[in-house]
Amino acid sequence: MTDPLAEFGQYKPSSDRVERKLDDANARMDALQNRTLRNSIVGQGGSFRGTVVDGGANVIEIGKGSEFYGSKQVMKMRDIGGRLMYQHDEVAGYGLSAPLYGYPMYTIPGVSAASGVASEFARSEAFIYNSVWYVKVLIRNMTGLATSWSVVFKASSPGLPDFTTSAFVYTGGATYMTRFLLLPVEYMNAQTVTGQILATPNNTGALEVWPVVSAGRYKAYWDSNPGLR
Repeated sequence: MTDPLAEFGQYKPSSDRVERKLDDANARMDALQNRTLRNSIVGQGGSFRGTVVDGGANVIEIGKGSEFYGSKQVMKMRDIGGRLMYQHDEVAGYGLSAPLYGYPMYTIPGVSAASGVASEFARSEAFIYNSVWYVKVLIRNMTGLATSWSVVFKASSPGLPDFTTSAFVYTGGATYMTRFLLLPVEYMNAQTVTGQILATPNNTGALEVWPVVSAGRYKAYWDSNPGLR
């Protein structure tokens, strides 16, 4: 019987083609095993998950958040020594828990306040990243007829509600005041946030307010230090 393929010639696969396919498959497998985020790009609205391992330490880690806090996903970045450089605040659910940002605050000298009128004695212009704003100021050198001052810390931003701490009553001497503000998610990444130390005297007078600390903290710090609110 005549072979039906004899007329056209039998097909013999090229060994070179098979080898090239095997080499290509091996290269793809190596690329998958050794993949990194070195050249990765995430567009607006995109997302990705993964861990980059360098020398045994997790440099960039994007993983599941804590079920205890109800967070969905947390991103962390560490330096080559394993120290935390950056992390989402999974306790608050927004903002950063690390790093902690300093928000410079300056004193306003020569302020004379009228009885019952709140006057600004220190100010900060901040770009907010952390969910808690923590301040500490030194109050001293009371002059005039006032014998008592009600001092608060206030944060405000255009188009957003103002937030004010509870009042600290100052009656003289050199006294430190510490206050926290737990800011809502709408304040995160706000570029025009103002922090103010406002003091209201019971009579006309003046005093000095010297900023010591003005910094963005995180909610766990707030929760663990309730006495400093």
